[in-house]
Amino acid sequence: MERALLNEASGLAQPLAGRKLYSPAAIAGYTLLTSLPVGYILHGLNLRARGRKRLGVSWVLFGAASLAFIFSMPPRFAAPGYLVSGMGSFRAISLFQLESGPFTCAVAHGATRARWWPPAIIFLVVAVLFYLASWLLEAVA
Repeated sequence: MERALLNEASGLAQPLAGRKLYSPAAIAGYTLLTSLPVGYILHGLNLRARGRKRLGVSWVLFGAASLAFIFSMPPRFAAPGYLVSGMGSFRAISLFQLESGPFTCAVAHGATRARWWPPAIIFLVVAVLFYLASWLLEAVA
């Protein structure tokens, strides 16, 4: 009873109960396997779910804009795969460390882990649609 009153007094009574958060490992994995903007988007969704709506939305919008820029970049300007992979691992570790503490705290206050596979499906659908659109534009031109 005393703990419930303490949580209510601090404003943490039930705001995180039932909220779905991506684990630090999922965010790092997506960053490593896809790109940094996907990690930004997932981190932003976690921030938004934890109540930091403006900051979360700004991370999501920045990640989406960065992802759109990367997808629209001509292949001749794209970085080689080994360079992106090496830098991606450092960025993945950074996002993992950034998210670990707040994720643990949020889970302790009732938040749950989000499923790992919906972002993968969304990313694959967007990538296929983009490449299909670029192929159609090249065929028309």
